[in-house]
Amino acid sequence: MNFDLGTIPVLSAGWSKIPGKHAVFCNDPGFLLAAAQALMAPSNYDLFDISYVLIKPDAFAARKAQTILHYLQQQNLVIVAAQPLQVHQQQALNIWRYQWNRATPSRIKASLAIATCGPSLLLALKRAPARNQAPLAVKLWCNKGGAFAAKRASHTLRAALGVEGRYFGFVHVPDEPIDVVREIGNLLGAHGLAQLLQELEHASNAEQTALTWIERLNAGAAPYDFEPIASQPPTPAGESQLVLDQLFAKASAACPGWDSNFNSADWSALQAVAQGLRDNVEGIKAVVDSGEISDPAAIWTPVTH
Repeated sequence: MNFDLGTIPVLSAGWSKIPGKHAVFCNDPGFLLAAAQALMAPSNYDLFDISYVLIKPDAFAARKAQTILHYLQQQNLVIVAAQPLQVHQQQALNIWRYQWNRATPSRIKASLAIATCGPSLLLALKRAPARNQAPLAVKLWCNKGGAFAAKRASHTLRAALGVEGRYFGFVHVPDEPIDVVREIGNLLGAHGLAQLLQELEHASNAEQTALTWIERLNAGAAPYDFEPIASQPPTPAGESQLVLDQLFAKASAACPGWDSNFNSADWSALQAVAQGLRDNVEGIKAVVDSGEISDPAAIWTPVTH
């Protein structure tokens, strides 16, 4: 398929149902390049039937990665690729750029420290072709569970993981097909999604590869129990910024091989700091706020693709 970037807004119009999101992304050069590669990929696999889960460094410290894998297996999903990667600050900023425009600098620093202090594991997923169903990305979005335990259903992934705090969520999943394109393009490069699409139809199950990498990344991460938060006193306000800056700098350093930069004391310090952080600047709305969608599956009904 030959086309120029100007045709992408038309060809990608069905990839999102969140009001205004498609228009915002169509002004994002990174999305346009990734979308062009995806649309040109010679694949018979539908973008609605794929997604990914990013297992983050805190999950390896908490030894939660295998629980994540087990949850995905219970959803009858096929792991078609398991790729370790070191997420860099700019990549993390790109993923959450349209939500973090309202975030406080301290929240951004803490979130970047968690995302970049060690390796993550990207699990690319597919399901059997499912016409007239909500996209796989949307179903995973619904089943991930929110950041706050009090608002989270018991069947969700984060409930199974025992996530208690906003900052330590262990996983990231894209919300919609449009996010799958933009985020994999950001994490794996412009050709990464196109290559994945080409391999999807005939890819074998990469479950064993995922398990092998989980064992390796667990071995390189100092263990830390993030629960219960109530037992961890918050850092005094006068010390909080200094501690956060030190942890942010340590997280940003080059990781040795596939080992984490953080030890158990670092995680403990970051957990204590995070308790006292203010999340957002009052009066500013996110450019794109999927958190305002109470029932993601409902906005995709009926599904046409």
